[in-house]
Formats: sequence, structure tokens, C-alpha cells
Amino acid sequence: MNRLMARFGQVLLHPAAVFAGIALGVYIGLYHRPLAQVLHNPSRLYLIFLQMCVLPIMIAAVIISVGRLMRSGRANAFILGVTGVFAGGMLLAAALGVGLGLIGRTGSDLGRDSKVLMGQEIASVEIARNAPGDPGEDAMPTGTGVSDFLYNMIPENVFKAVSEGRNLPVLFFCIIIGVALGSVRSSSSDVALAVADAVYEAMLKVIGWTIYALPFGLCFLFADQIAQIGTGIFVALIKLILYLYAGSLALLVLYFIVLRIRSGLSFGTIFRSIRQALVVGFGTSNGFASLPFALEGLHKQMGFEKDTVDLVIPLGTTLNPHGNAICFGMVAVFIAQLYEVSLSPAHLLTIIPLAALAGVVASSAPGLASVAMLALVLDPFQLPTLVAIILVSAINPVIDPILTVVNVAGNCASAAIMAGRPANVPGKGENTTAA
Repeated sequence: MNRLMARFGQVLLHPAAVFAGIALGVYIGLYHRPLAQVLHNPSRLYLIFLQMCVLPIMIAAVIISVGRLMRSGRANAFILGVTGVFAGGMLLAAALGVGLGLIGRTGSDLGRDSKVLMGQEIASVEIARNAPGDPGEDAMPTGTGVSDFLYNMIPENVFKAVSEGRNLPVLFFCIIIGVALGSVRSSSSDVALAVADAVYEAMLKVIGWTIYALPFGLCFLFADQIAQIGTGIFVALIKLILYLYAGSLALLVLYFIVLRIRSGLSFGTIFRSIRQALVVGFGTSNGFASLPFALEGLHKQMGFEKDTVDLVIPLGTTLNPHGNAICFGMVAVFIAQLYEVSLSPAHLLTIIPLAALAGVVASSAPGLASVAMLALVLDPFQLPTLVAIILVSAINPVIDPILTVVNVAGNCASAAIMAGRPANVPGKGENTTAA
């Protein structure tokens, strides 16, 4: 019986089972939408369970890594290094988005049917927002600013922030605790770091159990996501979608080259090491859900330094979202072309850092509020922010999965740059969670 269960477990962990689950989910979402609606609750339960595990892992990993970093005396060098890596990556992604938007002319030469479909989408949302007594009247935010981002970074009540799943203030609190524990040289602080390490390892074990349900979870999640896609607006914005996917794939190739150079491993080994993180990111459209898989892949399977990986990956999930940057850069050019607004070279050079900044701010905003951060990019040029928010929100189920994969892979590459080349690569026998 035990051998049979072990064999069944191996089948569930096989890549073919994972991709079969994805394919089945896509099929259900396209051709059996009533069934996809039934699968909405199971998909949410699986995602919620993953998120339940992620928060303790993030808290423990950041506290441990910051504490050890403070004791090592490398804090100043690390801060300068991670700032440079994050800023460089975000600016590169934003520049690629702007460049592809110009090359592809994603907002120009649109057919009459496409413009009609976009107009209908915008009108339907406007009607819903202006309906008296409509509960979703405030569901389409128009953006906030950097000051709100900074204000929300500091938790007034850390337990409330944890209960609400607001990762940015929780991350800030963990950094402060890690700095304090690393600065205190005592047996009690050593015990606190050891307890955090034990929690980290225990939650990774729990995550290991959830992997067996991954084919089913991804099937449910993809069915739910695909069923939400409106085919009309999808066709109208197909050019923008295709160029976003092309830019994302170009970034993914770059990230794999970086990982190849830093690790010395083959592309196949690299893909197998972070495959689960990429698949979970694509299936859940949630970078935090893939966090434990990225930590496991980079350290245990690729051999990068644990403390650096455990700090850079959680930080990068919030502060280094390359997918947001490429999206905001391209959408800014798209809206300008759609409204026939000419952008000078100076305008384009301004859009790039604004798109990078908006991408960082968006990563800490919940739901549609993240898309609303387009206001930071569009408002300086007096471009219609609400139109951009409506159109991007309409295609979000299509583009969010690949943008999340870009975020995950970009953070893996950033961690590899910061951690340096691994001294020893663990053998295949230590690969405990390979799908």
C-alpha cells in the first residue's frame, strides 16, 4: 500500500501531470463555463491555503536573513548592491515596454471594430460606476500616489496588517525586527533566530505537501481564470497582448542567461529548479504564492547562498516587479498612440522611470488598485487614466499570468546576481520538491 501511494505521489509530481492539469483547466474554462464557475471556490481554497503558508515563510526568512546580515557586517554593501540590481532591472523592463510599444505601434492603426469594442467596454464600466446605489461604485480606483505607498509601508497595527494580508507593511516590520535581533548579541536573540529558522523549515515542509495537489489546484485556477476572459475586448486588444507576451518572453530569456552565467548550470537544470515557482506564478497570478518554491529552487537545487536568497526573493516580490514595469511602460505608449498624442524623446525618457516607480507602488496595492497606479505614469502627460485602467483590467486575466512569471523569474535572476556563484551545487538526491 505504501509503495502504491509513493508511486501515485511520483505521478502527481511529474511535469506531465502538472501540464495536463493546466490543459484540462484551459479546456474547461473555454468550453464548460458552468463547470468552471463551480470550480471557482475550490480554486480559491487552494490559493488561500498557499497564501496561508507563504506569510510565515516570508516573515521567518526575512527576519533570519536580516539578522544574520547585520551580524556579518555586510549590511551597507548589501543595501547598495540590492538597490542597484533592483533599480537596473526595473528600468530595463520599463524601457523594453516603451520600446516595444513604439516598434509595434500597439495603439495605432486599430480597426473600427476594435475601437467600437473598446468604447463599449469603457461605457459599460462608466455606467456601472455611476449607477445610483451600486455597491461596486468605488471598485474602479483612479490611483494613489507615492506618499500613500510610503504611508502604507509602516503598519499602525502589525497584527491587523498580517490579518489583512498586506505584505509591504509586514515586510517592513520584519526588516526592523531582523535588524534589532542582529544588533543584539545575546543568547535570547540567538534563540529567537533559531525559532524563526525552525518555523521556516516547518512551513517549507507544509508547502511540500501542497505540491501533491498542484495538478488539481492549477486545473481549478486555470478554469476559473479562462472563464472570466471576455473574448470581444481580447480581440480588440490582441496586438497589445501579443507584444506584452513577446516582451515578457524576451525578459525570461535574459533571466535564464543570467542564471546560467551565475550558477554554471545548464538551462535544463535551471528550468527544472525553478519550474514549480514559474508554474505556480502563472497559475495563481500571485508572486507571493510562488515565493517558497523560488526559495527552495535557488538554494537547495541550484546551490545559491541561503541567507541572500531568503532576503532578496521576499524583498524583490514587493520591490522588484519587472512584469509591472514592462506593462506600465507599454500601456503608456499604447494610450498615447490611441489618443494620437505625440511623445518626444524627452517624454519617453520620463515614462521609463515613472513606469518603474509605478510598478513598485502597484506591487503593494490590492486588486484593481494596482492597475490604478497607471495614474503615476499617465497623469504627467494628461492622458486619460480611467480609460487605461478599464482596458487593462479587462485583459488582466490574460496578461497577469505571464507578468507574474516575469516577476518571479526576474527576482530569481536578481537573487543570483546578489548571491554570486554557488560554491557547491547539491546533488539530485536533495531535490525533495521537484515537480
